[in-house]
Amino acid sequence: MKLLSAFLLFILTSCAWAKHPNTARDADAIQQMQKLSAHTLDTLLPAIPFKTWLQSMVGDSVKLVWEINDCGEQVGTPTNRGSDNPICLNVVTSSRYIYLSIDIVIGTAKQGIGGKPVVSDVSVEKHGHRQSYVALSDLLISNWK
Repeated sequence: MKLLSAFLLFILTSCAWAKHPNTARDADAIQQMQKLSAHTLDTLLPAIPFKTWLQSMVGDSVKLVWEINDCGEQVGTPTNRGSDNPICLNVVTSSRYIYLSIDIVIGTAKQGIGGKPVVSDVSVEKHGHRQSYVALSDLLISNWK
């Protein structure tokens, strides 16, 4: 019994330590997007790294959380299985009263990461009120902070 318990514990901890197969791909994509010129994403923005621009918008003390996801498209229904769902870079930040989320399509499940990144969603939730924007530069003219 002790041997079986030890074996099960080993299997469970090995699974927990195993990396997701896309971990390296995702880390590389995040790094590339952070370095990408903000001007590439929106021609009204300066030609500085996207991460630098975004951090300047939210403030140095606010943490940015970066992840790669399916843009909320993969729902697991039979009609959705096998679809060429988009791959998004999602960056979120939240301070005491404001939540900012940006989704940028950077590829598709079947074709992989590549092509011109396209901003698909910019939204801000402030004091329980959500506002969506079309472009990153909309944050410059809105009273989102």
